[in-house]
Amino acid sequence: MKFFRSLAVVLVVLLACVSAFAQSSTTGQLVGTVTTGGNPLPGATVTVTSPSMQGSRTAVSDVNGNFSLAALPPGDYTVKIELSGLQTVNKTVHVGVSSTSRADADLKVSAVAEAITVTASAPAVLETTEVQANYQKKLVDQLPLSRTVTGIALLAPGVTANGPRAAVQISGSFANDNLINVDGSNVQENLRGQARPLFIEDAIQETTVMSAGVSAEYGRFTGGVINAITKSGGNEFSGSFRDSLDNPSWTSLNKWESDHNFPDKPDTLNNTYEATLGGRIIRDRLWFFGAGRYSKTSNSIGNFRAGGAEVFSDTINQRTEAKLTGQVTAKHSLQATYLRSPLKSTNNNQIGFAWEQAGLDPDIRQAEDFKSAHYNGILTNNLLIEGNWSNRRFTFIGFGGDNHDIYAGTPLIAYPSSASLRGVANAPYFCGDCDNEKRDNTLWTGKATYFLGTKALGTHNLVAGIENFKENRLANNYQSPTNLTVWTYAQAPTRNADGSVTYYLNSGSGDDIEYYPVEIPSIGSDLKTNSAFVNDKWDLNSHFSFNLGGRYDVTKAVDSAGNKTSDDSTFSPRIGAIYDVAGNGRIRINATYGKYVGRLAETVQGAGSNAGEPASYYYYYYGPTTSGSSAQIVKAAIDWLKANRFANGQPDKTTADVIKVGGFSTRLAGKLKSPGMREYTLGAGFQVGPNGYVRADYIDRDWNNYYVSTTNTTTGRVTEPRTGAIADLTLVGNTDLLDRKYKAVQMQAQYRFFQRLNLGGNYTYSTLKGNAEGEGTAGGPQSEGGWIFQYPEYQGFIQNRPYGYLSGDQRHKFRGWASMDFALGPVGRLNVSALERYDSGLPYSDVAAITSVRNPATGTASLGYRSTPATVTYYFSSRGAHRTDNITRTDLAINYTLPISRAELFIETEVFNLFNEQKVVLPDTTILTRNSGVSRRADGSLLCPNGTGAVAGAATGVTPGRCNNFNPFTDSPVLGTNYAKGDLYGQANGAASYQLARTYQLSVGIRF
Repeated sequence: MKFFRSLAVVLVVLLACVSAFAQSSTTGQLVGTVTTGGNPLPGATVTVTSPSMQGSRTAVSDVNGNFSLAALPPGDYTVKIELSGLQTVNKTVHVGVSSTSRADADLKVSAVAEAITVTASAPAVLETTEVQANYQKKLVDQLPLSRTVTGIALLAPGVTANGPRAAVQISGSFANDNLINVDGSNVQENLRGQARPLFIEDAIQETTVMSAGVSAEYGRFTGGVINAITKSGGNEFSGSFRDSLDNPSWTSLNKWESDHNFPDKPDTLNNTYEATLGGRIIRDRLWFFGAGRYSKTSNSIGNFRAGGAEVFSDTINQRTEAKLTGQVTAKHSLQATYLRSPLKSTNNNQIGFAWEQAGLDPDIRQAEDFKSAHYNGILTNNLLIEGNWSNRRFTFIGFGGDNHDIYAGTPLIAYPSSASLRGVANAPYFCGDCDNEKRDNTLWTGKATYFLGTKALGTHNLVAGIENFKENRLANNYQSPTNLTVWTYAQAPTRNADGSVTYYLNSGSGDDIEYYPVEIPSIGSDLKTNSAFVNDKWDLNSHFSFNLGGRYDVTKAVDSAGNKTSDDSTFSPRIGAIYDVAGNGRIRINATYGKYVGRLAETVQGAGSNAGEPASYYYYYYGPTTSGSSAQIVKAAIDWLKANRFANGQPDKTTADVIKVGGFSTRLAGKLKSPGMREYTLGAGFQVGPNGYVRADYIDRDWNNYYVSTTNTTTGRVTEPRTGAIADLTLVGNTDLLDRKYKAVQMQAQYRFFQRLNLGGNYTYSTLKGNAEGEGTAGGPQSEGGWIFQYPEYQGFIQNRPYGYLSGDQRHKFRGWASMDFALGPVGRLNVSALERYDSGLPYSDVAAITSVRNPATGTASLGYRSTPATVTYYFSSRGAHRTDNITRTDLAINYTLPISRAELFIETEVFNLFNEQKVVLPDTTILTRNSGVSRRADGSLLCPNGTGAVAGAATGVTPGRCNNFNPFTDSPVLGTNYAKGDLYGQANGAASYQLARTYQLSVGIRF
């Protein structure tokens, strides 16, 4: 309670200053037009009430008959519209989060007091130029889908899971560049921009996804916006308890597993418990809401390398949420939320597989929470102010080893050419007790809304606000407790018959000891964006309305060493128009133009800093060749290092064979700018009967200010002052010489029959083309290199970075659902829901590394580089020349409820991929070149039969069956001579290649 008292004091002070801070991501708006006989009716009183709102709110229609009620808590509302001498109209309307709903009424002259009730209302999705979709808890609970924030968002048009690590992409965006809020708090982690699980599924009230045409009130993204809110309690007590059960054995073996005689999956039942409770402390004045979630799962993380025993990881996650909602006065309200999500896990390995138990971290933890506070106040009938503050904290605790003994605490990494035999041994990688990593953010925002009605220029909803967003990261990236690691490359370990492992350390083979001291501790990076925005929702008349807005963002940042990395400002206009064909809201045409500015990437802006990052000193091993256990290999390597390369009790940096020092060979090219995007949309919407709609939008997007790394003859060389090491200088900055373009038609429709049958769906046709991927699977956003940017004399050929279909390009996406309720009388009710999915295949290319060759056009004179790339990337096909299989999937849910007094028992069963379709989603894409050696098919025939392994223009190094190198600037490679496709190219090469097999899930519980 001390936390909530402190927040209340802060918010009262803000109220006194009037300069409140706000964010519209937690509320909605209700607008409407009151007429009589088709003519505008000023002076009508509009009163709204809802179980989601304390007390009531009123508005008065203006000279044009229009009214507006902003900052309404999302929920179902009763709208009463009245004027003395006229018939009173009552309507029921749902106001969605971040949405605008409409309630129009035509009041007729009445000789006696009477009222009519209208249950239908115009669909909110037609009311705005924003391309958006809203999903409420009831529908989410009925449909067979993930109840997470991003799982719900994936139901919307234009939203896919095609980013790195299946991350969410919205309307062609980089996966890191969306805006994701829960209860007004930004829940994205700092590096990859992905949503953290800071929610409890049963507490989510509704979610809105905005995929284009987004208002100037929202910034720091070039993709889309996902806003979710949780429940807030009410005058009546309500709650729930749910046990969600899953079991690996409830998922069928997929085709690869069946064809390769995989054993049955373990029969291990996992439970996830959720509970919610909300109600009143003081009726219409103070409400509470609380929720909890507990899960303990045991999952196989695979086998130790080369046939070792199966390894399991136990993970415990316990989330709790508390929320208070209160009215200070009838016109001023406050809300405060706190959610925490600590996690514990065993057998953690941050860099892939392990060879033995000693390579796994036995215990890691994460501490994670967010706090948010909201205020809104009605200063006059036409002036409203809102306020929001939120803070998210995310800390990694104990990731890595904690033994500082130079032998026992040093990890051994086996890294042979065969990727399937790479793994860690002797000790866990990283240091678990050197430092904890923190990734936090804080958001302050403020908004005022003014409603203005004029006879000549129509009605205006004017919004103005300010926003301050700050991200901080504090990390010292210790690679091990001893700062040492031992790497063996030449010979893969072997597993013995008794289960033990023999490791090999070879002299002069490239095996080495690597020393990673963090020489300059991090003081923490600090990325700030200060913003101001204005927006006018202008209803000129019954046919024309406009959205006129703009946003001004100022980004300032310092890296982990305190160096200024960004000081940039951008103005982003957001304008839109709606033409109501008949003037009755049933057919509308809309168009928008907007500019957007994304988040500054933490992973890129810190490229020039070595604070918190280890320097790298590599010492090739030249001691006796030996074999033995991991402990014996590590001891042999370190003893040789101590005898030959130590000075003053530590590795002698001046004798290192390879030196890489951060902030030395890579620097920023001036101040960075955040990536940007330009967008046009054109759409139309149609109301279908009283309970349905159809909407279609064309979206055209083009990005700019890409991150790029440049290394060429003009950047020159640099010398590291401490060691005298010389390197080519790489500059990281921005460029518009890359391309990323998205064009799409997004369509959505929904209709409800007789309050029993709900039909809905959406379809997206899109293309995503260019040559800028902009992010990787490991570190998130990254600067682009190669081609004309880095060593252009070796990489500046078109097939190094061709223009084509990017990895997230998905031509077709369809989601269609049907949900039907069946009343069973005294024995309850049944809901049967089906969700049909169709996803067309994703692109992949014939691409591999080839031995670098200098462009003959540059002549033979020295270019002055310290070193040049040994290999370069070459696309043997056009970018995105091939496609994975098209994926179809039918999911089914059957939900049964049995009322018992004021409560009801429920059972929810779900079947994903009901017909167990098996299509390849991750095919083998192996391309062999001269670097790959001699390779054969399963039948023994050569994959590169015409190759001799010769360097282009020479006869040296001839090896039959080894692909020939070629000059990428002058030659056209030939299949079977210069390159070859792997034996399984385009086919499945493992269990992960196939789509999810048939899977069952079950939930049981009670709610009231």
